[in-house]
Amino acid sequence: MVAEDDSTPANRQAVVGSAPFATIDSSVPAFVDTFPSVANVEETTTDLLIQLDEPGRVWYVVLPSDATPPTVADVVAGSDPDSAGVDAGGPDAIAAADSTVTIALVNLEPETHYTVYVVAEDDSTPPNRHTDSSAVSFTTPDTTAPTFPATFPDVTNIDETSADVVVQLDEAGTLWWSILPASAAAPTVSDVVAGADPDAVDVGGPVVVPTADTTQSLDATNLAAETDYVLYVVAEDDSDPANRQDAVATKAFTTPDLTAPTFPVPFPNVDNVDETAVDILVQLDEPGRVYWAVLPAGATAPSVDDVVAGTDPDSALTDAGGPVDVADADTTVTMPAAGLVAGEDYVVYMVAEDDTTPTANRQASVGSDTFRTLDNTAP
Repeated sequence: MVAEDDSTPANRQAVVGSAPFATIDSSVPAFVDTFPSVANVEETTTDLLIQLDEPGRVWYVVLPSDATPPTVADVVAGSDPDSAGVDAGGPDAIAAADSTVTIALVNLEPETHYTVYVVAEDDSTPPNRHTDSSAVSFTTPDTTAPTFPATFPDVTNIDETSADVVVQLDEAGTLWWSILPASAAAPTVSDVVAGADPDAVDVGGPVVVPTADTTQSLDATNLAAETDYVLYVVAEDDSDPANRQDAVATKAFTTPDLTAPTFPVPFPNVDNVDETAVDILVQLDEPGRVYWAVLPAGATAPSVDDVVAGTDPDSALTDAGGPVDVADADTTVTMPAAGLVAGEDYVVYMVAEDDTTPTANRQASVGSDTFRTLDNTAP
């Protein structure tokens, strides 16, 4: 400033006077353009992007989108009304205007809707703080295929020709399955989904799994007794696009043999009939063993237990034997019987069982054949 008086002529100061001052910043900082925003949204992490029109600092709270929105004081304190916060932070410095600051958000869950609330203030003294929070909503993706909880997939209620395929997933989804003999080449993921493996004895899918950790039981058929099989299963979730497993889950199992062997026609029978001896012939439809007894015709027929024990109700037993091994199916085994009387009628009784362990499958009824000894001796 320069002054002069009102003399004529006026007397003007020869030195300029001055007084310093500063303007007051009473405005809160503003977010630039599209900020705050999010980027690099992953299943469990996301980047929060911040730009302010002046230097300052920010606070933030991440909540499920259906949670009660926090107040400014809540955000600055890192809290929320529902105690539902999954991440919070601040103050994070914004060192320069119009410069992007990236803040990592963590502890998120896949396929979940979130809202991040942000409060900013400048670095004035005292600072000018927002009176309302700014909110940005986002949804985390699901990029992970479902998994089978421990012990799944499984096979239960295994019978000779059928079984139950039992499955659980850790999230809702869809699955496909195939059962192949254990000796067959393992199918690929595509093979199982297509259900077209030529070695498959049964296939299924798509099977909808509506909820996580819920057991579903699926019927498998067309199995053969006493056979080793492998169950193959592939699952995907219900995301769009779906996340499909890149490896096939497996479960090996063996069907039991619950059926006793049978005698192919015309067995049992006899051959080489003589006056006092005969050959008893037998075949079975599977490996196993036989028990036999020869009684005079007209004697009380023995029970299964009688034949196995080598006894009979009338104590009329002429000869008996067993167990006699039948090593192969459809192969004739010959057993000699002696002690017979010439020119008499007899019945050979027989019981068979297979070689299943630990408990063999024994026939429930007795097989038999009749014959008459020769009489080649003159009176």
